[in-house]
Amino acid sequence: MAEVPFVIEPLDRPRAYRVSGSFGVPSAGSLPELLDELCRTPGDITLDLSGVTFMDSGGVRALIQACMGLGRSGTLRVVRPSEQVRRLLELSGVEANVENLVVE
Repeated sequence: MAEVPFVIEPLDRPRAYRVSGSFGVPSAGSLPELLDELCRTPGDITLDLSGVTFMDSGGVRALIQACMGLGRSGTLRVVRPSEQVRRLLELSGVEANVENLVVE
């Protein structure tokens, strides 16, 4: 089976993006860069991860680094995570232990 391409698309509201495809270490490069840029200004960030078919530690690391970058100036909202992403966030403890990460 061919790997689904990694895509980031802006949504119709500020600081909101849909991420789809295989979100692994090699493909994730553009998301940490985008999140780093967004973290330079205060406010919440929303990521729709419903289309993510695979996520590994590189994806988890990108989410944690964004939360650290935001600090108290905002929340990283992960909406509609795929089942694989939801399970990874639960098993890794990220969902329960990162204060400004909200998984919906």
